[in-house]
Amino acid sequence: MECAQPGADHAWTRPGISRQFDQSNGDGRHRGLGSQSWGPTACRVRRRPRQERGQTIKLTVHTFVSFDGVMQGPGAPEEDPSGGFTLGGWLVPHVDDDFGRVVDHWFGHADEILLGRSTYDMMYPFWSQITEPDNVVATKLNMLPKHVVSTTLTDPAWNNTTVIASDVVAAVAALKDRPGRELQVHGSWRLVRTLHDAGLVDEYRVLVFPVVLGMGKRLFPEGATPSGLTLVHSEATSTGVTYHVLLPRPLTAGTITIEDGAEVLHTP
Repeated sequence: MECAQPGADHAWTRPGISRQFDQSNGDGRHRGLGSQSWGPTACRVRRRPRQERGQTIKLTVHTFVSFDGVMQGPGAPEEDPSGGFTLGGWLVPHVDDDFGRVVDHWFGHADEILLGRSTYDMMYPFWSQITEPDNVVATKLNMLPKHVVSTTLTDPAWNNTTVIASDVVAAVAALKDRPGRELQVHGSWRLVRTLHDAGLVDEYRVLVFPVVLGMGKRLFPEGATPSGLTLVHSEATSTGVTYHVLLPRPLTAGTITIEDGAEVLHTP
């Protein structure tokens, strides 16, 4: 199969949740669930449904977005100012116990982590310093196997980390053809685009924040592969953040006609 060449970019980071929220990596800059490192691809993997393959590991994508779909720099102004983005930190006023519960729940189901290079570089300095045993996110990130997509990283400092240097679609497909619960992607917006276009994403978990930014990197920029989504869970936090769990499915369309003076919907 033929794939587009990889490229680098940034998406988002987030600071620690709840009582960890004011921690930094020593330079005054928060480090959280960071950004990207692999570009779009023309490849698409044909795979049997999971129920036909047994309980192989599920690939889940976890992200924070604004109401207009931006996922750049949610945790701090200096997280990702690339492209002239000046609105970083838009997530912070909406962090509450509900937010922390959702994110802890995410990591509680992780067996392995998949990251782009820039995301890895943002997460490692922050989370590797947190050693308190009751911090679910730090414990999981420091303990679990991590896979980083990069053509330049050769000796990752974070323990239990391996590098995917080429054939990212084939490599991730191979990771999925093993038993387990979840292979989780955090941040990594261009990697997410690659996996989406390849048909490798099993589930999206999205926290939508009640802000409109009007600029910045979006979860699905123009040119993303069309897809339908089935909503399987939704809830709201005390600060107005809505949480959605969605399953990809084929995109469908319909028509609206007038028959005998009445509006009639025609759907597949």
